[in-house]
Amino acid sequence: MPGFEHHKYDDEYFSDSSSSTNDNSTKSSESSNLSCSDSTGFNLKYTDSEISKNVSVIPFNFQLIKGDKGKRGHNGKRGRRGHRGEPGCPGPMGPMGPKGDKGDQGDQGIQGEPGLPGSAVEKGDKGDQGEQGIQGIQGEKGDKGDQGLQGLQGLQGLKGDKGDKGDKGDQGAQGIQGIQGLKGDQGIQGEKGDQGEQGPQGIQGIQGLQGVKGDKGDPGTTLPYSHFYNISEKTLQPGELLNFDFINLTPPEIIYTNGDITLVNPGNYKISYFTNSQQGGQFALTINNTVIPQTVFNSNTAQCIITSIIPNSSLKLINNTVNTINIVQSGGNGNQPAVNAYMIIEQLD
Repeated sequence: MPGFEHHKYDDEYFSDSSSSTNDNSTKSSESSNLSCSDSTGFNLKYTDSEISKNVSVIPFNFQLIKGDKGKRGHNGKRGRRGHRGEPGCPGPMGPMGPKGDKGDQGDQGIQGEPGLPGSAVEKGDKGDQGEQGIQGIQGEKGDKGDQGLQGLQGLQGLKGDKGDKGDKGDQGAQGIQGIQGLKGDQGIQGEKGDQGEQGPQGIQGIQGLQGVKGDKGDPGTTLPYSHFYNISEKTLQPGELLNFDFINLTPPEIIYTNGDITLVNPGNYKISYFTNSQQGGQFALTINNTVIPQTVFNSNTAQCIITSIIPNSSLKLINNTVNTINIVQSGGNGNQPAVNAYMIIEQLD
């Protein structure tokens, strides 16, 4: 019929877990029927065995007059599931009869087509809530019906098993910032960080006030030095030393003996010399009769440094050629003879 739905239920969707929980109760063979009809004469009839299947029935759009509360029926054994019958046509709605005793729970029948809405009747007083019946076998999930009117709230069911963990939900919006907490205890001091790069030089500060004059220091140490020079003309054979005419200055640490100079102290020395030779030639210094390479010069004027002198070493200035060299007086119109050769010795450390 137009506007009604048929629902299919199969045996494989029912479980045996809904058997009676009261094994000592007396079973009743009594049964009651629920029927309705409309103006078309099409009747729907349901037995107790069909009602007891925990059927979710789509409410009709009419009001029923609730009768007196009936006695609680005995829990019956679970009956066999009946064959699915053909749905009947809805009949005209008759007056609501008194509520009968609760029968045994039967198998759930196929849902018939809903009847036409009846005329509204006056709502009766609310009856006392009956005791909760035995849970029926779960039926096959039907198609989603039209949303009905909200019914009265039923008794709270037993707590179900814990469901599987759901998927993680989307992140919620950021909440309002909470009140600042109390200050925590001071943490353990961390390790010393790496040294940062040197910053740019700062602006020079204002010159400070002159400090107080310090105490007089200890006397310093004066390193020895000496000066020898010559004015007379001399002829030097190859390898011959130059014997200066005069000793201008010599300390005890530098001893001069006929051109052989003894350096008493070990250390490093700076030696400067000049010769006015007629042939130009080549001069060199020797330490303990060995020519020092860095002291050999072809010029008349030379200056050099000799390092690592051992104590009491012998120093000489020699003609380092195979020819004779003349040390002469030349040029100048002065009244006195000029210096034509000299040597200065300074100890550096």
